[in-house]
Amino acid sequence: MSVEGADGQPGADGQPGGEGDVRHRDGLAAPGQQVQRGGRDEVPAAPRVGSHGPVPPRSSQAGGAPPRRQRPSGLVWRGARKMKIRFRLEIMKIGMYVSGGPSPDAVVDQVRTAARAGLDSAFLSQLVSWDALTLAALCATAAPGIELGTAVVPTYPRHPLALAGQALTVQAVAPAGLTLGIGPSHRKIIEGQFGYRYDRPARHIREYLTVLRPLLRGEPVDVHGETVTAVGRVDAPVAVAPSVLVSALGPVMLRVAGELADGTVTVWTGPRTVDDHIAPTIAKAAADAGRPAPRVVCSVMACVTADPDRVRAAVASQVGFASDFPSYRAILDREGLRGVHETVAAGDEAAVERALRRYAEAGATELLVSLVGDAREQARTLGVVAALRAGD
Repeated sequence: MSVEGADGQPGADGQPGGEGDVRHRDGLAAPGQQVQRGGRDEVPAAPRVGSHGPVPPRSSQAGGAPPRRQRPSGLVWRGARKMKIRFRLEIMKIGMYVSGGPSPDAVVDQVRTAARAGLDSAFLSQLVSWDALTLAALCATAAPGIELGTAVVPTYPRHPLALAGQALTVQAVAPAGLTLGIGPSHRKIIEGQFGYRYDRPARHIREYLTVLRPLLRGEPVDVHGETVTAVGRVDAPVAVAPSVLVSALGPVMLRVAGELADGTVTVWTGPRTVDDHIAPTIAKAAADAGRPAPRVVCSVMACVTADPDRVRAAVASQVGFASDFPSYRAILDREGLRGVHETVAAGDEAAVERALRRYAEAGATELLVSLVGDAREQARTLGVVAALRAGD
């Protein structure tokens, strides 16, 4: 899976100097509109499907209060746990992460493939290559039944007035809607490639979203912040505003995400970290702010293969440099992994399915699967993912 900016996935800084001088990772944020599961402002939030959210209600005893909660044991407990995980899978959305292609037509073909497989969404990377939102507009007509998203668009090089106009244009032509994934990217990319100052990324994302979300709702803004200034509005009316995600991995960005955004989109993040860090941190921030339960969108590379070591070695050679980005290094260390290649779900069909199911158990509301390996392996992997989405 590519990495944001020059790499093409959710970005983060991991450097001191943001809010509270905390090491920040990528961030998500967006003001308080209710969004969830396909993400439009007027759509009520879906219930949390992870280990930190509600489970189906217990029936009450006849004529009185519900029974005291007691944990069953043995086979009863294991059966109940399996039912709970199955419930999460049944309501968890599964999409494809599309990391690019040799031509725009090749990207559109990948999105068509995801739609034919019955997947819920296709999220496009933003590299220093084809423009993700322009591609999303092309895909909207080629595969109208699938939700489209970006993961993620770097914020520093794009003024929120300009980005809002792009996003609203895509939303207007996308029948299944747009999820706009944004992030601050990384210091090495923003300063080294674009020449911008990578200044206080958490503050920047907070201010950026304070501008962006009203613009997406058709409202005027007059904001003179420390990192973002914007005055005006975007005259591009749509029935519902796009959902907004930000790449949040660290605690500060996750709090911004919970307070202001519709959720987080993660990369190189294992299920244990989703369970004990990502999901509870963003859920608490959203609850404290009186906001709907957030989307927890987890991207993961997967490959049905007889040679997992070969596949992981190929990933290490292609994007292993991402392991040294401070934000990703922190999240890998939390999971106990040496590099991004160790996050790949690889093995036979059963092994890949088990790995993906762990994300549902951990609290992910949505999965974005990036197909890796050779063409035959990718086809087999897509079959497993499609069957999992269909509940087979």
